[in-house]
Amino acid sequence: MARNGHLLETGMSKKGVLAAIAVILLLGLVGAGILGWMYISRDRAAVASYRLVMPEGANMSELAEGEAALLKSEGVLRPVIGELDLLTRWKLGSEEEALARLRSKLTVKGSSANERVMVIYRDRSQERALEILGAINRRFARARYDASARGKLPRVRTNPPPTP
Repeated sequence: MARNGHLLETGMSKKGVLAAIAVILLLGLVGAGILGWMYISRDRAAVASYRLVMPEGANMSELAEGEAALLKSEGVLRPVIGELDLLTRWKLGSEEEALARLRSKLTVKGSSANERVMVIYRDRSQERALEILGAINRRFARARYDASARGKLPRVRTNPPPTP
């Protein structure tokens, strides 16, 4: 006796039902595996930011481009490659490859709302991202100070001391 809505009444065999369930489970496992891999292999970010003293009538996007050009310059990045021995760590054949990799992982954004420049370095390892951005920041701070003293870039706004 068949009940209403029973699988055998609708024409599906037990093998067909089991095959459909197996396919659905397989697709679920594949999807979960892909999402897990995307989570594991995603980049972590190290972020640094600073505020500028905006010149009258200045365009923040143009200022951010100037900041990015200096930040991604050979004078800033090439010493970082040697200091952190990135050729060996990344198993690269030339400094040009290391420069290209560093530049591709660096992002510079400017916000005119708060006159802030954000520098973001992305890497699969959070510790490595922080280490590399720290080394870049040390070199960049010197080069940026010199550029600011020569009038090439605006001054960096210093934070006032906290009020008690």
